[in-house]
Amino acid sequence: MTVVRAFLFVVCLCIGGLALGQTVVPPRPPHGLVVIKLSLSRYVHQPRPGLPNQDDAAPIGRRDDVSQDAVDKMRGPSAAPSPSAGLGKTTYDYFYSLKIRNEGDKTVRGVLWEYVASDLDSGAELNRRRFTNLEEIAAGKTATLSGTSSLPPTSIVTSGGLGKNGESPYKSSADIKCVLYDDGTEWAAGGAKDCDELRKAHDDARGRKTKR
Repeated sequence: MTVVRAFLFVVCLCIGGLALGQTVVPPRPPHGLVVIKLSLSRYVHQPRPGLPNQDDAAPIGRRDDVSQDAVDKMRGPSAAPSPSAGLGKTTYDYFYSLKIRNEGDKTVRGVLWEYVASDLDSGAELNRRRFTNLEEIAAGKTATLSGTSSLPPTSIVTSGGLGKNGESPYKSSADIKCVLYDDGTEWAAGGAKDCDELRKAHDDARGRKTKR
């Protein structure tokens, strides 16, 4: 009887080990898009004398007011150069890119996404930059979305973030807000209003093609 119990104990250990060693496949996002790589590049830009440097990306969801919450009070001035350093002076253009794969069943027609900068120390969100891309991405295919802005991901970082990484004192992530599909349906992160901007861009582009 003792031998039988010992045998059963060994079998249970083996089964438990196999269960623990199994790879858990993460669930597919509801919109069907999987983020492969998020990147940011900075380029020197020389504005023409007499013309202000205009940003071509909508600064949606900015949190640059240091009086908003307790986390904001911890923030210090960013080491990033000001995008409005003055007429005729060197400024920078920021190129944001998001490589994604369509693991859904539908072909994608457009994506509205945001580059999110969060504090390395506390994880609190610092700022967002929003981009709209009209891109056809068939099921199973990969594409790179992109956008250019004269503004960095955030103009304010905490002293804790600077202490951990002086070159990149914040955590970067991508937040997909809306996806338009070729069958006319859409996916929205927080309701239909999230798709208003992308739907308008899509309709405008289609209208221009029709006029041609």
